[in-house]
Parts: sequence; structure tokens; C-alpha cells
Amino acid sequence: MKKSSFLFLSILICLSITACNKNKEPETSQALETASSQPSENEQKNKTTKEEVSPQKKSYLQVFNTVELSKDYKTKAHTAYLNTPLIFNKIENKGEENCRYMLVASNEAQFYTPDNFIFVESEENPPEIKRAVLKDPENMQGKPVPIGTIFKKSDVIYSGGTENYEKYDGLFYFQNNYNKFYKVNWNDQEGYIFGADLSEELWETDYSTEAIASVLYKNQGKLNDFYAYEGLKPLSDKVVVCLETDRLAIQKTAPKSWLSIDDLIDSYKEISKTTPIFITTDLFSHVQHLFFDKLLQETEEDYFAPCLFNICQNFIKAISDRQDIPHEIKEKAVAYFQVPELILRSAPKKVKDEDSWRNEYI
Repeated sequence: MKKSSFLFLSILICLSITACNKNKEPETSQALETASSQPSENEQKNKTTKEEVSPQKKSYLQVFNTVELSKDYKTKAHTAYLNTPLIFNKIENKGEENCRYMLVASNEAQFYTPDNFIFVESEENPPEIKRAVLKDPENMQGKPVPIGTIFKKSDVIYSGGTENYEKYDGLFYFQNNYNKFYKVNWNDQEGYIFGADLSEELWETDYSTEAIASVLYKNQGKLNDFYAYEGLKPLSDKVVVCLETDRLAIQKTAPKSWLSIDDLIDSYKEISKTTPIFITTDLFSHVQHLFFDKLLQETEEDYFAPCLFNICQNFIKAISDRQDIPHEIKEKAVAYFQVPELILRSAPKKVKDEDSWRNEYI
């Protein structure tokens, strides 16, 4: 009984060991299959190297795909103002016909009374030229005149003394500047203002020009409201009505004899800095057209033309070397490629000037 029990246990242990070995064998084979399916370290390096070396194609889609670009931009902010009435602020025209006006363009302008001057009379001077000498230029005291004040242009006072007049063209040396004094009427009192405190380039016969310039000087060059002006020139009544009713006005532009960049871009550049500019989509469409036109031009000049020239030359050589075709057919075939080859050969060479100022814009 003991022997049979021992034999039964021995058989059972052997079967258990065999079963364990059978269960482990599939795991080993599966591990080998997994290892064989994974590339070696060298293969991975070679694969990575090949992927990095392969060229990547350039895409110009980001330039022309305006649908994708438009997703990042919102254009509904202006809708809140579509029904807002457009009202231009009017500037009262206080000017007189055939009169010129002066504009105070300095914060240091002062009004000086006549008792600060000693007027000089001389038979050598024409009657229209008035000359004077300052009594005490170092201690002259005047009344401050606000910037943007408009005066009617009147008499001019030149510096007295023959030597001074000839040397400095009749200019006073005052407050570290050379200029003349101008007679004005301010607060119902006659007096004089030094020319260095006036904006001489804005002297106009039209009072409205000085009026809008006065607004700009008072507001440090900014317009806080809408004025019917384009720069310093007033808009016509027709344009104003169109802007108020239709929010859009079209003006004629004189033909240009010379362009610095492009007719549309030049028009924007010539607009006065004091004029608010509303940039519309036509400018972007125009620039996109110029970009594509330039891209096509450079592609033709730098790539297609040389390739076509080489193709023509290769065909001419290949046909000329053929001995198995009739002479008449060969001659016509060669002439067929000689025509474009001659046209391409006679084209002017492209010269790029690195110092050209146009390279910045074109």
C-alpha cells in the first residue's frame, strides 16, 4: 500500500512538472516573436536618419488660404456703429477774402506792445519796409499768447541798422533765433509777435486751413472729433454729403507722372498724417495680387526661363546629331527650337541692385 501510494505521488509530481513546462513554452515563443517584430537599435537610427534627410515640400497655402486665416480674425466689432449717425464738426469760417493768416505754433509766443521798439526812419528804405530796434531785448516782457491762435497777417518789422540789415537780411536776433516781428491785433490792442513762434509754412489765403491746423496744435496733433477735412484741406460739399448718407465717397485722383512704389500704395502714403485712414479690404487684395505677380515673375525669370532655354538647346543638339532622319525634316525641327532659344537668349539679364531702395518694397 505504501509502495503504490509512493508510485502514485511520483507520477503526479512528474505530470505537474510537465504541465508547468508546457505553460512556459508559449510565453517564450511569444517573447521571441515580440522581440523579432521590434526593430533593432541600429535599424531605428537608420530609419530616423532617413526621415530627417528626406526633403520637405514648401507650401504657400498659408499665404493664399484666406479662409483658414480668417478664422483667427473677428470682423464684427464695427457692427455696433453701423447705425450711428456720422456728424462732422463744423469750423466757423471767420476769414476775409484776399487775406493771409498766421498761426501761433509755439507755447512760448508772447504779445509785445509797441513801446518795446524804437522805430527807425530812413530815406534809403522803401516806404513799405519798416525797421526798428529793440529797446531792451534781454528784459523784454510780453503777454503769453495761446498756441493755435490765428492772426491776420499785417505789417512786417525788420531789424534797424544798415550793417545788421545787410548781414542778416533784416532779421532780429532775439531769444536765440533770427526772425522778424509781425504786427497783429489781439484783444483789441495792436502789438507784435516774434516770427519764430509762428508757423510760416501754413500761411494761407484760406482761413479754414489755418482753422483745422489750429485744432491740431491745440490737441497735440490729434483730432478728437470728425472734421470735414482731408489733411489740412476741406472736403467738398458733395463728398461730405456722400459720407454722411452712404458712409462712402469716391474722389478723383490726378494721373501720376511718376510712381515710387505703386499707384494705390502711393495714394495711401500721400495722405496727410493728420487724416484718419480707414483701411479697406481692397488694399489687402491689391497687395496679395502684387505678391502673386512678383512670385510668378521671379519664378519665370529664375526657374522656368533657364529650364526652357536648356530644353531648347538640348533638343537642337539631339536633333542635329541624328543621322537617321531626312535633312529637310531635321532642318525644320531644329528651326522650331531655335526660335524660342533665340528669344530667350536675347532677353536682358536680371540685375539685382542690393543697394536699391526699391528692394524694400517690391
